[in-house]
Amino acid sequence: YLRYNELGPQGTQSISDSLKINKTLESIHLSKNNFGFIGAKFLSAALKENNVLKEISINGNKIEKSGADCIAELLDVNKKIFVGKVDYWLFDYLNKIY
Repeated sequence: YLRYNELGPQGTQSISDSLKINKTLESIHLSKNNFGFIGAKFLSAALKENNVLKEISINGNKIEKSGADCIAELLDVNKKIFVGKVDYWLFDYLNKIY
């Protein structure tokens, strides 16, 4: 669990770089890290290449609609991943797309 660590965009970029080469981690909880759209963009790009991670939680990160679009794009590419905890508006937004 990496919740409440204020990773911000730069910290999320570091986590994302690690996730690109991840061979064992199946779940990561990044809630309340204030990474915004930029962090969502980094995560989305990394998880498109990751076929091991099965679940990610991202609520409370102020990703806004642009970040939600990145997550939606990720879900189109990586069908194995489940986005667990998300903000209510993001849940509604993604449900409208799918």
